[in-house]
Parts: sequence; C-alpha cells; structure tokens
Amino acid sequence: MTEDELADVLRRVGESRTTTAPAPPWDRLQARRAERRRRVWWRRAAVGTVAAAALGAVALRMRPTHDNQHMSVASAIVIQRHLAQSDTMIGVFRSAVAGGTWDDDLTARARDLELATRRIEDEQVTNDSTFTGLLTDLDLVFTEIAGYADVPTGRATESAMIEYSLAVRHVVPRLRSARADVAALATTHEGLTP
Repeated sequence: MTEDELADVLRRVGESRTTTAPAPPWDRLQARRAERRRRVWWRRAAVGTVAAAALGAVALRMRPTHDNQHMSVASAIVIQRHLAQSDTMIGVFRSAVAGGTWDDDLTARARDLELATRRIEDEQVTNDSTFTGLLTDLDLVFTEIAGYADVPTGRATESAMIEYSLAVRHVVPRLRSARADVAALATTHEGLTP
C-alpha cells in the first residue's frame, strides 16, 4: 500500500467517524424514557401485588372474627393496600385510554386486581353490606377493564361503557370512602381484634 492509498483510507475512516446519524426527535426520546419508567413502575407494582397477596392470604386466615365492627389489623392493612391499588388502576385506565397507551402490562395488572378482589370477597372479611357491595362493583369494573384489550375495534364504546359503570355505581367515591375507613382501622387500635 502506498502512502497516498493509506492517506485515502485514513481520510475515509475519519470521515465516517465524524458523520453521525441525526439525533432522534425530542418527543421520541421523551416517549422512550416515559415507557421505560412506566414498565419499571409496573414491574415494581407487580412484585408488590404478589407480596401483598401472600401477606393478604396469611392475614385473612388469621382474622379471628366475622363481626361487623371488627377486623384484624393485618386484614385492614391488606385491604387498605388493595383499595389504594384499585383506585390507582382506575386512574391509570382513564389516562391510558385518553392517551391511547393501553398495553398488555395494564391488562395483566387489571386481571391481578380482579383476582385479588375476588379473593377478598371469598374471605368475607366483614359482614358489612356496603363494603361487600363495593367489592362486587370493583370485581365487575376490573373484569370490564381486563376485557378492554380483547376489543380490537370499538374501544371508544367499550371505554364509555366502563366509565358509565364507574359513574352509575359511584365506584370511585365509595372506593375512596372505604379507603379512609379502612385506613382509620389500620392506624388505630380502636375496634380491632387482637
């Protein structure tokens, strides 16, 4: 190889290194970062759900009474966590539908909450008909939300039906009221069984 050929090769290598691909638009970078953060959040939430379900199964078995006024501290904590996750899921559903970002992770999360709701219903933690009615309505809403992904067309109609179910049953206000009631039970020892 002559000096001229070597200089030509080095010049081409240098040019190829200085030529960079155009940077992706800022919107795509932000969308990728948001997607990564959301996936990490849902993975953490899924791990928390599994742990809560395990704790919940133990706590619900430990409860000593079915009395209307009493619930064990452990049961109250598990139910409080479940109600908080349920409230969050409804908010996430609304924002994902509005933003068109519904995916399989959200469907799986809705199915997990549906099963957890049924497990709490089956345990009959309390004989309070108001709370039992709320669990029944949550079960229905999560069944509808989990089925949202199964509707490839007509999603606007499906989401409108889910919103109607939430509104006509007053699910969110009742959910938040129950959260406050259970939170009071979980943080104070009044009316709790040992």
